[in-house]
Amino acid sequence: MRWGILFAVLMLLAAACSSSDDSAATETTAAPTTTLASTTTVAPTTTAAPTTTAAPTTTAAPTTTAAPTTTAAPTTTAAPTTTVPTLPDQIPGDQGQTVWVIYMGAWVEDDYTADAYDAAVASARALGYDFYGGYDLACDSGGHAVLGFPDPKVGLRAAGFYFATEDDARMVVAALGEDVLGWGTIDVFCAD
Repeated sequence: MRWGILFAVLMLLAAACSSSDDSAATETTAAPTTTLASTTTVAPTTTAAPTTTAAPTTTAAPTTTAAPTTTAAPTTTAAPTTTVPTLPDQIPGDQGQTVWVIYMGAWVEDDYTADAYDAAVASARALGYDFYGGYDLACDSGGHAVLGFPDPKVGLRAAGFYFATEDDARMVVAALGEDVLGWGTIDVFCAD
């Protein structure tokens, strides 16, 4: 039975092959006689006439006009004004009173130079203050320390002036700048 099925399949294949060969042959033979005789016509081709293009035109280059310039009128600025703060009044200092002192000139008793004292007086007077002379620092208890001399026995003389508060003294020190040799608190003696 197996052989029978196999034989039947082979027969079908053979029949299919032979029918496709016949149709292919028919198509091949029939195609040249009908197609060539009736449909092949070569039509003449026409070429379009050449076209001419207009020559390019030139346009004038655009012109630029500079924008008008404006010059600002010069301005004048007033020089800044400096306002000098109102400086506090100096005080004379009473016997035993604690005050704030500003020293502008100092010297050892035997080594006095008028230049140092005169410069100190001029700076103080320019601000409206006055010294009452160069006096012995033994009369200003603490004056040696304010000037950086630890030994109060050294005979120092100084040109200084007194103020009631630290704020007053600080304001004057700021106004005098480099001319200040030292400043701080002392107790006034020799004022009786």
